[in-house]
Amino acid sequence: PAASSASSPAAAADSVHVFGGNGYGGEFNDLWHFNVTSRAWTLLVAHNESSGVQPSPRQGHAAVATPVGLFVFGGMRRAASLGDAWLFSYAARTFKRVAPTDGTGAAAPAPRSGAAAAYDARTNAVVV
Repeated sequence: PAASSASSPAAAADSVHVFGGNGYGGEFNDLWHFNVTSRAWTLLVAHNESSGVQPSPRQGHAAVATPVGLFVFGGMRRAASLGDAWLFSYAARTFKRVAPTDGTGAAAPAPRSGAAAAYDARTNAVVV
């Protein structure tokens, strides 16, 4: 991957996913996979890929690996905080926009950057 800051690495088993960030030329929305065993990088989704839906370029977002995919929330784009949520499916290798909710119908978190996220296996939920 290109050098960047404010990207979000997320570890799962023997791999690490790195999404987005800020670098030379602006903010990114690419997704990389690093296999810890083989020590090899693989580009999963290119920056501004035209073949599908993906989150806008961003930095300072929260990301966490879940059993089914990589969850991405919020961040910042051109100094504006974002409040959208996305799930990259490991099986389909595509992004899908998801509704951030607590399951009770309560309001989604306000747009933010610099947040953290964690996956709670007990409740099968992502906490931001």
